[in-house]
Amino acid sequence: SVIIMTQAKEIPAQALYIIVYHMEFFFNLVDIKDFEKTVVTLLLKCYECGVAKLQDLALRQTSFATSNLDYACTKNKILPRLLNACLDQKVEVRKRALKTLSEVYGVFDKTTLNEQVLNILEKVRKLPNNSPIMNRYVLNIFEGSAANLGIENIANRILANMVPFLADQT
Repeated sequence: SVIIMTQAKEIPAQALYIIVYHMEFFFNLVDIKDFEKTVVTLLLKCYECGVAKLQDLALRQTSFATSNLDYACTKNKILPRLLNACLDQKVEVRKRALKTLSEVYGVFDKTTLNEQVLNILEKVRKLPNNSPIMNRYVLNIFEGSAANLGIENIANRILANMVPFLADQT
């Protein structure tokens, strides 16, 4: 059963992929607490495994997870892994993570945006090999976050980080 698999130390990659790929199906079959204990656990394993294909799958499923799970689970379990993926050494994982973050940042409160999301975006901006599309995702998140943050954060953090993009020719 799926519950037994989630409790195992190791799970075959193919089984992990199939379960996470079909997480919407499982969401409709079990109650939210069982879903968090089983499928979300596997989603988190995909984030942490270091295999680009599984990380990509986790990132693709994050929008569904954040829109259906309670805020505490999203903020405490999924967000830290999503933010770590934004700093991943593999450019494709980082690109997908930034795209996902640009889709889901709106669910987070002001404090989380200010203390966690903006801190990661400041680090992402300084990483090498950021493509124009990755920079666009970062700018979209800065722009959207500005609507939720006070004028002081906009002036000191968001504008300060957006200005270098204006000078960049790429």
